[in-house]
Amino acid sequence: MQQQALLKLFGLSHGAAHMNLEGITAAESLIHPPPAGNCINWVLGSLTPEQLAAPTTVTRLPGRPANSLEMLLSFHFHETYHVGQLGLLRRVVGRPGAIR
Repeated sequence: MQQQALLKLFGLSHGAAHMNLEGITAAESLIHPPPAGNCINWVLGSLTPEQLAAPTTVTRLPGRPANSLEMLLSFHFHETYHVGQLGLLRRVVGRPGAIR
């Protein structure tokens, strides 16, 4: 049950990200929101393919998730935060909201 729920959550985020990016041009992806902030290109691509493919170890930090499920839920929250940023940045570049 947990696996299906996690797949559903990440699937929803993935779909929302694609909706927020639909029709965005390369030029629009480089527009920074005033007075300061990151552009769509940075929010979406701040990790390189090499960084994503590199092996890593996870060390539990105090106050951080204690098990795999909590860690995955924390990752999902982080991803969803950025998907929301993409939605706002879509409007910054003059596009209508994609999710209704």
